[in-house]
Amino acid sequence: MKTKLNILCILILVAVGFSIAEAIYRSYDTFLPDFKKGFTEALSVYTQDTVPVDNIQRLFVDLAANTYEVYTDSVYNAKTDKWMPAEICSVVVKVSHSDVPWWREALLGFGALVACIAGILQIVFFFRLVSAINKSIIFEWDNVIKLRTIGWSMLVFFLAYALCAYADYAAITSIADIPNYKITTEEVFDFYQLILGLGVLVIAEVFAIGIRLREEQELTI
Repeated sequence: MKTKLNILCILILVAVGFSIAEAIYRSYDTFLPDFKKGFTEALSVYTQDTVPVDNIQRLFVDLAANTYEVYTDSVYNAKTDKWMPAEICSVVVKVSHSDVPWWREALLGFGALVACIAGILQIVFFFRLVSAINKSIIFEWDNVIKLRTIGWSMLVFFLAYALCAYADYAAITSIADIPNYKITTEEVFDFYQLILGLGVLVIAEVFAIGIRLREEQELTI
């Protein structure tokens, strides 16, 4: 049983690793320029030097056409040397940093911090739970606490992710209005995290019920 459990834990760890690697790969092209810009600004303040810094911020905008019957845009097809009618699903726009609401970065920073803490708690308590099970410590209240911590951390991560997505959407809609399109949001709610969190909490309550029944039987004996 322990061998199967350890194999499953290794597979989960590999899956988490690939998920993190994919997220880093997808955000690399956007994170690195912003990091360099912030580092340059901080360095100029520290050294009291006048360093020219680009005051342009890039925003990712998800779009949905008001109607798919009329194609208002087009893309160039290099194979046929012709322009093809198209509807745009997402674009990257450049806006002045001063035009972006100040609360966007505040909410994104807060949400990212909360999500990071929740993610770390999930990993730490997951491995603590596996370690306890490997030591044949299974139906104990300490494991119920671990499961509840994992479950609630998943729910907090779900809310933090939703906060970041909504803050981005609210900020973009406050400064942009694109004709023939409506600004939408993709994956505002990470329902997989919500379902997993609720599932872990259900398992925790099953453990708690089992422990209470065992304690009641021990008292009656």
